[in-house]
Amino acid sequence: MVRNKQRLLFVVLFVLAAAVLCAMELDYYIDFSDEEPRFFQQLEWENDIYAMHYEVIIEVQDDNNFIEFRKWITTDYIININLPPGIYRYGVIPYDFLGHAGEISEWTNFEVIRALNPRIETFFPQAFFLDMRTPRVLTLTGENLFDKSEITIRDSFKPLTIERMEFPAENRVNLYFDDELLLPGLYSIHVINPGGLEVTVPGFQVTYRKAMDIFLKAAYTPVIPVYGELIELFDNKSYLPGFTLTFEAISSKRGSFNGGLEVAYSAYLHSPVYSGLIHLMSSIFDDEYNDNWVAFHNFDINISLQKRLFKRLMAFTFRFGTGFSILNNHKDYSAEYFSIHLNLAFTYIIRIYDSFNLETGADFVHHITYNPFGVIKPRLAFVWQF
Repeated sequence: MVRNKQRLLFVVLFVLAAAVLCAMELDYYIDFSDEEPRFFQQLEWENDIYAMHYEVIIEVQDDNNFIEFRKWITTDYIININLPPGIYRYGVIPYDFLGHAGEISEWTNFEVIRALNPRIETFFPQAFFLDMRTPRVLTLTGENLFDKSEITIRDSFKPLTIERMEFPAENRVNLYFDDELLLPGLYSIHVINPGGLEVTVPGFQVTYRKAMDIFLKAAYTPVIPVYGELIELFDNKSYLPGFTLTFEAISSKRGSFNGGLEVAYSAYLHSPVYSGLIHLMSSIFDDEYNDNWVAFHNFDINISLQKRLFKRLMAFTFRFGTGFSILNNHKDYSAEYFSIHLNLAFTYIIRIYDSFNLETGADFVHHITYNPFGVIKPRLAFVWQF
């Protein structure tokens, strides 16, 4: 009688333990011992000290129903199984030392995804050049590249931000980047497929094609006197039509401002008989005035600071520097006239097509002479950038 009571108490405790057998876990691991990796699902549940063994029942989904797929008998509270792709659920039934079954645990659903090794055969381009205005699209081709693949482009510290991914064809993916978020560096392409198989390919760069951007400019730059000796020589309504050739080199690297150097040559011509094109033409046939023309030649070197905007579509440039001028053939000077001057300039440049730009702005020039004078030089330039 006492033995029967002990057995009844054990059965009650066993049934109570089986009723709470619901804290089960699902994990997986990959076996790389063979040529093809094998995935093993790992089923785990809380150990019941009153259970002598467990029956694990696995069902597979068929349409909207689950049907029995496989059973295992185990004395452990963890099993490793290899299942084909599909949607499954499993439950665990504990058995006592008399072989009596307890209640089955709650069903736990899980999905087995077909795991394939990703492979990258090619990627194009090999580098993004930050000083080139090109679409920021990186194209990968290979094997087992899916829309569920996790793709990152990263260096030792952090990944590049991918705006979006497109799959235009099987095993081909286009990665789109925001040009403003690109940072120079050497990156690796990393792909993780569902299931955990992955591949890493190094060698993608974000860099600069050249250290400096070169600008060649041809500009119309008339001279307007604003104070000093030049007004005394002519008058405050005069201007000198002129032409300027400029070579400018500015750093390609991105920053708040890009620094560089400008070298320029300017030529100006003045005759008091004209204030415009019509008077200029008339002076050709008027010997009385042709002996009183004045030619200016300016040679300048300036430091440039450029602020680029809208993905290098436009920029503002501030310049300052010095130069010298030669004035000849004026009636008050028997020899060539030489002076040093200081320059300040502010211009705006905008891209119109490919490597061709337009620039407008103005220069202020202060000439250092015994009677200093200053001029304003409006600027309209055609610019070739390379």
